Amino acid sequence: MSVKSSVSFDDDCTGSDMSIARAEPCITSAMTLAARTDEFSAWAHEAKLDLVIETVIPSGMVFEPIRTLQAASTKFPDWLKTPDSPEYGFLAPNHRKWRDRLCSKLQQSGSCYSFGHNWEADLPYAVLTIFQICHHHEVVRLSNRDGLGSKADMRFCIDTLIAYICEVDTDRLTYYFAKRTLRLPDCTTNRAKVATTMVDGAIAIRVVDFEPYLSNPDLQQAASTLVNRDTLVLELIHCVVGFKSLVNGENQMKMAMVSALHQKKVLGIRTQFVFGILQYNQDFVQVNAACWIVKKMKIYRIGRFSLHSPAALVQLYIILREIKQLANEYKEQIIRSGLALARPISDATLKSGWAPMNTSTAGESNSSELAGEDLIVQPGWAFKSR
Repeated sequence: MSVKSSVSFDDDCTGSDMSIARAEPCITSAMTLAARTDEFSAWAHEAKLDLVIETVIPSGMVFEPIRTLQAASTKFPDWLKTPDSPEYGFLAPNHRKWRDRLCSKLQQSGSCYSFGHNWEADLPYAVLTIFQICHHHEVVRLSNRDGLGSKADMRFCIDTLIAYICEVDTDRLTYYFAKRTLRLPDCTTNRAKVATTMVDGAIAIRVVDFEPYLSNPDLQQAASTLVNRDTLVLELIHCVVGFKSLVNGENQMKMAMVSALHQKKVLGIRTQFVFGILQYNQDFVQVNAACWIVKKMKIYRIGRFSLHSPAALVQLYIILREIKQLANEYKEQIIRSGLALARPISDATLKSGWAPMNTSTAGESNSSELAGEDLIVQPGWAFKSR
């Protein structure tokens, strides 16, 4: 990832070692901070973030939602492995090879999948979307080989899958936004003073007309993670999405998850998970979950998936559906906590709030990245062109 040094630093960084601050300008860009190992580690320490992404989900009731969605991702209906199933009756001709690859993979002995499970009626339609994603990804890879591809082309796959999941039901519980600037908690070090971070996409739970929130201006300010948004609607950041290189992109994903976890802390719902999706090296998708564990933010890897594999994309679809279903439970929890949220915000919460912003850092000092801050899909809208 290229970094524009002209917008990455500031001269008035605070900290104990002023000689270092004078020798090297202070980092004010999240992109730059994510690329600097030592500085990012110091920032994470201040944020109370454990940098290690755990690959084993611990035992305990708090992790039951993660174990549940992992288990669900390997339970398929019988028709999915049978090429002549009626559910495959409306395939486009150039999608048949993806059906055949899917069925062949699922029919292999010793696979991790189990069958005979009932699934929601939308799965056949989702599978058609997955075949379109596989076909598009293959076309994009050929374009990239010829130097014709773009980031917008590469992100089509995940954008399409998440938008489909957010749009398929009538409840409009979750909304998928492109390009959002998130506030960061105040974690100033002697080398970094970063107030915001940009995410390529975000799934938000919108809680409209929530009286305890509407009547508490301190809560509105303390719990609003989105920059320049209407604070009269509580928007819970449920999942962040990035399309980056693995190392820097993973660090930027962690920063966005820190923003969402700080919002959970303010709202008194530390046991709720936030999720992070990272598409890296063009072909792979990593899904993570994070929550507060004993006053630290811990991140756990749910799985890695290949965009070349329709079977892996079906698993990813199921996990994203489970993440969306969890959003319904989380919304109910926040509504039930209304009486507690109506109380005045403590001084300690206000003091440990968001990092102060100014006009030069509010958009990661890069105005070109602020373009396209719209919903990927809205009720009754077609996909927006980019």
